[in-house]
Amino acid sequence: MADNSFENTIMQSIKIACISSLRDDGLISDRQFDELIDRISQMNSKAAEKQRERESKKAAGQDTDQQEKTRVYHVDGKDCPIWEKSLLTMQEASIYFNMGYPKINALTSDDDCDFVVWNGTRRLIKRERFAKFLDSQFSI
Repeated sequence: MADNSFENTIMQSIKIACISSLRDDGLISDRQFDELIDRISQMNSKAAEKQRERESKKAAGQDTDQQEKTRVYHVDGKDCPIWEKSLLTMQEASIYFNMGYPKINALTSDDDCDFVVWNGTRRLIKRERFAKFLDSQFSI
């Protein structure tokens, strides 16, 4: 069971109490009350299912970042792993180089940055040049 299951139960009870109050005051019908209670139950069961999935993946050692690092893209019917891509999006670079998005944004914001390619307003990182740049740095 999730660590926050108690908090979820309390929140569900509060929601139900508020909806009950609305029904008692005549602001919503019994049918609307039943529909709202069903929605709350569905939302809570979906949230609990997602939490269980996250916990089972975490227990199995399948971290989300690790999944992103090993992601394989399908290009023209062929597999292209992220470590073979020449250009990375900012998000991919953040995951690949294990750096925060704001730090990569700051490092790539100079006009004379030689490891950035602009595709319209989209900033793409030249993976190999950025890796060489990072290798030559003591700290960033």
